Amino acid sequence: MITMLKSKIHNVVVHRSDPSCDGSIGISEELMIKADILAYEQVHVLDSNNGNRFVTYAIPISAPGIEVYGPASTQVKDNDKLVILAYRQVTENSDLLAPRFIDGKK
Repeated sequence: MITMLKSKIHNVVVHRSDPSCDGSIGISEELMIKADILAYEQVHVLDSNNGNRFVTYAIPISAPGIEVYGPASTQVKDNDKLVILAYRQVTENSDLLAPRFIDGKK
């Protein structure tokens, strides 16, 4: 099996970080659908402002934008710009599908 990039959401901004909530990243349902990210799917999060990188799971939120919870919230600040990556496992012989690139500003 080979791990391949499935989707990338870039240019999204942290609207809220809350260390008192259980850890994860809340992503607007609209962005999750566009990026083909499922509820509770593992994602890698890259903070463009401070260089921090962490792995967590995605949960859909009804509000627009991004919220970071729990221990992951210590890695970001409100208004930081993030990149969110999701991956898939494929076999060497499978047809490799092109990843989805989603601009969070649009």
